[in-house]
Formats: sequence, C-alpha cells, structure tokens
Amino acid sequence: MKSKIIYWLALLAVLIGMVWLHQTGMLGESFWGIYGIVIAIIFVSSIFFNRRWMEQMAKQTEEMKPLLQSNPKEYTAYMERCLRERGRKNRVVMAMLLNNIGAGYMAQGEYKTALEKLLTVPEKGLNEDTAQQYYINLCLTLFHLEENDAACKLLRLKAMHFQNAKNNPRLCAYYDILQILQMIADVKRKEAKAYLMKHPELEQREDCKTEIQFIHKKL
Repeated sequence: MKSKIIYWLALLAVLIGMVWLHQTGMLGESFWGIYGIVIAIIFVSSIFFNRRWMEQMAKQTEEMKPLLQSNPKEYTAYMERCLRERGRKNRVVMAMLLNNIGAGYMAQGEYKTALEKLLTVPEKGLNEDTAQQYYINLCLTLFHLEENDAACKLLRLKAMHFQNAKNNPRLCAYYDILQILQMIADVKRKEAKAYLMKHPELEQREDCKTEIQFIHKKL
C-alpha cells in the first residue's frame, strides 16, 4: 500500500514538473521528445505495479486457503472484504475473489448463494488457472442443485478448461469427480462405480470429502 502511494505521489510530481517545464519553455524543442519518454516510463511502471499488486493479492488469498476447509465462514468473509476494499479495481482480481467467495459458500453447503456469486464472475477476467477452478466450482454447484443438464452442457462447452484441469495436479481430482457425476446424470451408475473404484485416492482426500459423500448418496 505504501509503495502504491509513493508511486502516485511521484507520478504527480513528474506531471507537475513537466507542465512547469512546458510553460517556462526551458527545454525548447526537445520538450516533446522528453515528454514521450516520460509517458512511456509511466506506462511501463504502471504495468509493473499493477502486476505486482495482483501477485500480492493472489499470494494473500492462497495463504487463506486452509480456512476453506477449517472455517469456511471466516474464509468467505475475508474474500468478501477483499472484494469490497480492493477487488473491483481489476477484472482479473475480481474474478479470482468472486470465484473464491463462491467456493466459500460451497464449503458451507449454501449452493444457491454460491451459484449467485459464481454467475457474477466476469469471464473476461479469468486467466487460465482461475478459469479451471471457476468452471469446476460452477459445474459442481450445478450438480449439487440438481441442475444436471446445465452441468453436463457446461462440461461440453468448456471442455478445453476441464481437459487442462485433468493435467493440473491441484485440480485433477475434481476432474475425476465431475466425470463420475456426469455418468450418474446419464444414468450410468455401473460405469460411475467402476470409475470411482479406479481412483481410490479420491476417498482419501480431505478436500474431496463433501463431493465423495455426495457421489455415494447418488450411487
């Protein structure tokens, strides 16, 4: 925060200095060349500070991830506070925080609220990593709300993101869970049971506990 204030104060000082130099004519014909260089420096530095700010936000939210399992209400409240205070300045950060808020409500079993939050995520703000997690969350929420047709349609429409999630060590388990839920929705319970038996690691993962219990109820 302090670095951001210093940046804007420095930017204001530079702009005031350029206006003063232009009015006094001290730089003569070279003014516009220097002006162009200054604008380019400001542009590059703004990109740098914006990227650094987004990286800091991503790091802070990642550090809070353990709360998603241990205290989802506190996790959700933290993400909502971040969204109010800082998240609406950048679509990428907004998408990340809204997705996290949706995940928080999912962890509380409030799937209707989770869906409402997830549907407000600006898709243009989704980078590849957030997109994979987002479409997984959205698909799981639809299955929990018995919106099976919508969930299966989403699996088809966003197949590329789900395929990428299959190769993502953090998300591959959820890819398998979605495959099982799709089989159940297609009334292929025998195939779903066989798929689950081929992936015993799903039963052992604490973060998949809710989804596995949901699957067993369906089977």
